[in-house]
Amino acid sequence: MVEGARLEIVYTPKGYREFESHPLRQRQHCGDVTKIYQSARVGRQQRYVLTRVRHHNAVSFFFARPCYNPTITRMGRPGSKMFELCGEAKLEVEIKKSRFIATCLRVGCIEDVQTALARLKCTDATHNCWAYRIGELYRFNDDGEPGGSAGRPMLAAIDGQMFDNVLAHVVRYFGGIKLGVGGLVRAYGNTVAECLRTANKAEIVPYETIRFEVGFADTYGVYGLMTEHQLTKISEDYTADGVQFALSVEAAKVGEIRTLLNNITRARVRFLDLEG
Repeated sequence: MVEGARLEIVYTPKGYREFESHPLRQRQHCGDVTKIYQSARVGRQQRYVLTRVRHHNAVSFFFARPCYNPTITRMGRPGSKMFELCGEAKLEVEIKKSRFIATCLRVGCIEDVQTALARLKCTDATHNCWAYRIGELYRFNDDGEPGGSAGRPMLAAIDGQMFDNVLAHVVRYFGGIKLGVGGLVRAYGNTVAECLRTANKAEIVPYETIRFEVGFADTYGVYGLMTEHQLTKISEDYTADGVQFALSVEAAKVGEIRTLLNNITRARVRFLDLEG
């Protein structure tokens, strides 16, 4: 690459393309271009991986395909809200005579995924594609569609809608008209995104565990704090010097609870989780 040049990612009706813009050369366009392709419904910017290179008129053209590796592209930010489904959600759409039937449901482990896939599989459908996200665990399957055109955009839709602990399953009944790779990416990704957008959902509230020790005389104050703020007790152990508690607290309220514990015990509390 020429020093000082930059790579630009563009999307044309013929596919994804990256090209190198020389700093002294006016930015070139490739037909009807949208800089950094972004699906309105999927709602996430996609990154790209290089597939091949050619040279034309002293400009290096890079043909690329979308990269949905969640370890790279997941858009979560500190403080971002995450959601999980309250029940099973379904959506059916027809695109150029092909029927796409999406089912999204909450899963908590790999066994839940396997059970759900066995139940949802339609043997008469042309394709049974799926993707799931459980924390840092994820997987997707194109089930015969062109590589990267079904499972990956479905996973991108899950991440773009900020969902966790969810399995998305889409069956396709082929209607006789080929959609092309780009059309399939939009069809599968948008169908799952719309299914999740309209589903009943609940915010995932992150929790932390705080461990501390108080004297016997301060235990009643701790019990009152737990009742007033509806804290969940994980453990309560008696020692020679007092009582050791482990409480589950909303991450956003950890600082407040520590302050209250200091106040009700007159700073006699000892926070075990802060000790080395």
